[in-house]
Amino acid sequence: MPPWPRGAARRAVRRGHRCRRSRIKAGYSGVLPSVLSEQFPVETRAVGVAFSFSVSVTIFGGFAPFTATWLIAQTGDPLSPAYYLMATALLSIIALMVIARRGPADGRSLRRQ
Repeated sequence: MPPWPRGAARRAVRRGHRCRRSRIKAGYSGVLPSVLSEQFPVETRAVGVAFSFSVSVTIFGGFAPFTATWLIAQTGDPLSPAYYLMATALLSIIALMVIARRGPADGRSLRRQ
């Protein structure tokens, strides 16, 4: 008998993995709108959120297929898009550290009292 699950057990394992990944994604996507909106004063919040979100999605999401193809062509390494993802994750971590240090635009603390 193989060591990996088959049939219904395999579907249950896949479902469990999907649930765990969904929780991780929800933890990120659930707080993103509130953290992003707190970075701008009320007077310019709509424009600031829309502009920053649109630019970041265009640069890092829209050009991702082109960048992945270019990286593979330049390096010959089929795993080179993973390095691109790691670099963008590092940029995200740096941005989160700056946000945590600076705090929201209205002067309130991001940490609970």
